[in-house]
Amino acid sequence: MRKLALIMFLLFSYDSYSQQIRVVQINAKWNQQNTLYLDNLRGCKYEYAWLEEQPSNLKSQIKSVPVILIWLDGKRVKTYQAGLDFKLPVTKDNIQEYVNELKK
Repeated sequence: MRKLALIMFLLFSYDSYSQQIRVVQINAKWNQQNTLYLDNLRGCKYEYAWLEEQPSNLKSQIKSVPVILIWLDGKRVKTYQAGLDFKLPVTKDNIQEYVNELKK
């Protein structure tokens, strides 16, 4: 329940995160073997959530898991979404490079 509240707060509060970068990864429990481990990202706040614990309106917006959403100042600026193989087409280094670019 706590993660649900956190994700909802993240998705709907645009002014609260000024000058902050947030990286949110959402995956399904049945697909956890394809999780991209991002715990050590620098220069951002990282959150992880299970798709099964999200409200139905958010679930309907996610076409494939895992998905990584990157937010800057409360606005989504980048989305990385898995393909038909349910694996993300990016690496942790790719995400870190993007975060570093946003910080400039």
